[in-house]
Amino acid sequence: MQTVSPAPKDFPIPPTRASRVSYSACSKAWGYLDKVTTLGRHTINTLGNNLRLGLLIGKDSSKHITTIGVRLDFISAVGLPFALFSLQDFGRKIINSFGLSDKEGLALNSLYLSATLLGIFETVATTINTGLTLASKAPIALFSTLGLPIGFAVYGLNFISASINTVKAVCFYRKVNRELLEGKKFENKTDLKNFIDQTIGITQKELDVITSQNLNGEEKEAKITYLRDQRMASVLRSAPKDSVDELNSLFEMLKTHKGETFSTSESLQIANSLEKAQSHLRKKITLDSLSVVINLISIVGLTLFLASNVAWLPFIVLGTACVIRLGVFIYRDLHNPVSTDVKEPPPTTNAKPEPTKA
Repeated sequence: MQTVSPAPKDFPIPPTRASRVSYSACSKAWGYLDKVTTLGRHTINTLGNNLRLGLLIGKDSSKHITTIGVRLDFISAVGLPFALFSLQDFGRKIINSFGLSDKEGLALNSLYLSATLLGIFETVATTINTGLTLASKAPIALFSTLGLPIGFAVYGLNFISASINTVKAVCFYRKVNRELLEGKKFENKTDLKNFIDQTIGITQKELDVITSQNLNGEEKEAKITYLRDQRMASVLRSAPKDSVDELNSLFEMLKTHKGETFSTSESLQIANSLEKAQSHLRKKITLDSLSVVINLISIVGLTLFLASNVAWLPFIVLGTACVIRLGVFIYRDLHNPVSTDVKEPPPTTNAKPEPTKA
């Protein structure tokens, strides 16, 4: 199971720097442990369900390998505290979306919350049935029956959310190219200001409407902040924080800039900021696209439990998805070491039906 490391303002534990760093370090350690053990479990299940290998090494050895795989299921319980912490994070984000009348944010966070809740249920069910199996007791049939449907549900929800993230990032990337970079339109101060205001600020038309409402200074500032928060919430679903930081730097520059045109050095500074923003966006698009592939491969792996007579084949496919997921996690870790603002995909399931021999 993968866990979500919340942003500092949404942290589900006391918001001190020490607690954030400690939580993030533990979350990262669990991320590695989870993915390595999951890969190990899929490898062991592949070996344990391979009839030829079973005949080669003997039934006893094959049984021992399978038992090790079952014991590894217990490790998934370690991720429960991280998943439970993330529930508070998602709950806060849903409340914030209500407050901002952010329907898209509400829908997406509800999607993530649903995947997390299903993942928690699946982990608890797997842990209980694993304990019963190792105690030579009959596993709870309902948990075993629900394993595969929950797996499809979680991977399906993850696939949908990753696809939405990818599409939104691609659209925003093209928008920056089209409205600013093509033909160096950013050198026109009006074009640049309109783009920044419409993306993370407030337009002059909106400001005029607020001014016409005869609000006092505090009410006017609250209205402006509300609109900016709406836009910021929206753009952060399309672009990574690093890209938005670059846009914020341009926003601050425009607030203090005098004159109607930019100097050569200012134009170079703007071009550099926009290219950095696009570079971060390209990385996000790549990672989001890999998340789509990972969840699609995982869905195929679960489907093979139903469609294939080769008992070890689904575990090969699921193991392939796990290798890609581990690679993505390592990449994120190298670029965000012990970060307090690392965004992970929603939890993924360990669900699998009882293996059947081919």
